[in-house]
Amino acid sequence: MCGMELNGKVISSNIFVNGDVVGPDDSDEKIFIYQDYESLQVTVGAVKGEQLELFVLWENWGCCSACCCPPAICGHDFQTSSDCENVFSSRTRTGYLSIRLLKKGLKSNQQHFIELFKLLSIPPYTHRGIPLFSSLLQNSPAVKLAVDTIKKSLIPKFLAANKAANGYKFKSGMFIASESCKSHVQKTDCLQWAKCHNVSLADANTESSETVLDSCQHVHFVDVRVGTDHMKVIVGQHQNLRIRVDSEVYDMNKIKPKWRINLRNPKKFDKSRPCLVQGIVQRADEILILNFVMWDLKVDLILGNEKVRITFVSDRRSESDRVVKYTIFYWAIAIVAFFLLLIAAVIFMHREKTRRMERAIKSATTE
Repeated sequence: MCGMELNGKVISSNIFVNGDVVGPDDSDEKIFIYQDYESLQVTVGAVKGEQLELFVLWENWGCCSACCCPPAICGHDFQTSSDCENVFSSRTRTGYLSIRLLKKGLKSNQQHFIELFKLLSIPPYTHRGIPLFSSLLQNSPAVKLAVDTIKKSLIPKFLAANKAANGYKFKSGMFIASESCKSHVQKTDCLQWAKCHNVSLADANTESSETVLDSCQHVHFVDVRVGTDHMKVIVGQHQNLRIRVDSEVYDMNKIKPKWRINLRNPKKFDKSRPCLVQGIVQRADEILILNFVMWDLKVDLILGNEKVRITFVSDRRSESDRVVKYTIFYWAIAIVAFFLLLIAAVIFMHREKTRRMERAIKSATTE
């Protein structure tokens, strides 16, 4: 029974607490190890006797083991959100082989079963039952014989229902199940993960990714925000570009952008290398183009079945293209002028020759 202090005196709180221990059947204060969990694959969760039900009581699922930490919380050097698919995260739950009454008010003429039925009639045991290998049942002489009888009658039935291997023997009656957190909100949202683990992120760096310090913090970037339209951008030599999805166009919580550089997957940002020597890399959900020196570059943003292309062209190439166009234009004018002069000369010569022939004919006719 729990007590409490009131006016300097310890009084009863009328609250009873039962500290129950579940462990291996043959345990003699033995340390519980992972191998003591049952290896039986439970496909049939319960079997029934005449008065009792033997079943596996599963606890609630625990918290996911990891989340995909964004730069806004972990910083660019330690963020994992850009490679979230490769972040392993799982959760587990524990099950207990338990017994409970099939219905209330059961009676028996055997004293050990009478005591067991009384125990199982107390909430919360009426619903949750009592683990078969708990100290509450194992160490109580009043119900020990009843428990041994149940083990002999219902355990073989439970093993047969779940197609256990020949000679399988329960160790602790405790099961452990695990599942992936691949699509769970606790993996994709670290605030939900922290809430489940009762961890405060108040001391974490929760500034926007714009201000998170990283190895590129002193580099001046020209930001290019990608919407729904294809773009052509003229870039000066040795400029540094940062290509991002336009958050005013897309809901960043619902999309997972994929990038292609000249139709290939981009390299990942290497936090161990100096920023300006990395070339074209992907950092989190953005593309960094460091020290632009290419004549042209095609960057594709892929969102499901949609693709938006951004073509970057060097300003030198643009100037060269302009010079070439003007040169071609002037040469075309010169060639056209030449041909016009040539045609005019041919026409003039033809007319002059015609006049001479007319004079010669006229002179011959006069004579």
